[in-house]
Amino acid sequence: MSLAREIPPEQIALPAPRVGEPALPPSVLAAGNRAVASLVRRSRPVAARWSAPAACDGALLAGLARAVLQRQGAALDQSVDLESPQLASHDRLQQAFDNRPPMAIGESGDAVAALQQGLLDAGFLLPRSTKTGSPDGIFGSETQQVVKAFQHMQGIGKDGVAGRNTLAELDGRLTGRKPPGTGPSGAPGGGAVTASQVDVLPPTFKECGGFERKMDWETDGRNGYLVQEITRTRKVTECDGSEHADSGDAHFWEAWRVQEDGSIHPHSGGAHDRWQQNSVPNTRGSWSITGELHFVEQLDPAAKFSPFGSEFAGGLYSTTAQPAGLGPVLRTNSSGATWDCCSEPHTQTPAGESPAAAEAPTANPLEAMFGPLGQGGSPAES
Repeated sequence: MSLAREIPPEQIALPAPRVGEPALPPSVLAAGNRAVASLVRRSRPVAARWSAPAACDGALLAGLARAVLQRQGAALDQSVDLESPQLASHDRLQQAFDNRPPMAIGESGDAVAALQQGLLDAGFLLPRSTKTGSPDGIFGSETQQVVKAFQHMQGIGKDGVAGRNTLAELDGRLTGRKPPGTGPSGAPGGGAVTASQVDVLPPTFKECGGFERKMDWETDGRNGYLVQEITRTRKVTECDGSEHADSGDAHFWEAWRVQEDGSIHPHSGGAHDRWQQNSVPNTRGSWSITGELHFVEQLDPAAKFSPFGSEFAGGLYSTTAQPAGLGPVLRTNSSGATWDCCSEPHTQTPAGESPAAAEAPTANPLEAMFGPLGQGGSPAES
């Protein structure tokens, strides 16, 4: 009897689940049974080692089935295929998508070149692997590190291996649709997605135009992206009236991946988003930032979101091209200020407020009633 012959699930004596591990229903066990049999058929060395009848009892197959299921999270639905032109035409990538096996460092060939091209099209850089002008098809240390960077941005296991989750995420980025094999996108029950924020660091105004604010996002959206449109203005002048080099406006879109469990990625520096303005001594000027937040199923491939899309996005996916299909604005944030560090006292005035440092001394209300007061606080003698 060979492992390639499937044993009916009802005949497999599955060991009791470990603490905290759910019991496997017969349907899942059957899928694991098929996955193990398929694995053995594709691996002659394994079949040779486990071809003895004594090795083929139900307990052994149950253990192998459990290992396969733990490795993959569940038996993979091999009817799901990659869809993007960059990836779908390569059988090896489809095998990697099915974890048969994943693609890893040391591999080479046209399928690796297609993976590299997919990463390039998703906005990542591979300077050493493309020094001849096109991907070299070698899964070396650079490709491994870029795969890890992509995994970090998507919020999946950062192991540098291109398997089911990584290729699904990449395929979704390339097609503009949700990753193949994943659940629905949007709010549970099909309602409207909502989003809120938590100030990790409240708006903090500093002298001479300095500012910092850190925010975390929360949303009931699932399996999509939060996209924030940022409009930034900044006017800085020297005390002699000439324009300072730190002046400049910006308009861009930045994005975070919202996974199926609601987690939002990346989360760097203790927050999802950070707004910052540099202090510029011996200048005067003004700045403003407005952010409008949206939820989308997938980033628009035509907009070419990239970790290098805007110098002001701090390494987030970003673009300066208008993305399509953003939908309604979920929330709006804004901050701004004017400052004057060319005269004493220096002033810093948040938008919508009055410059406290520039105001005249507050009048004593008693003077309005009794006239000028002496040093002791009593009406001055005439």
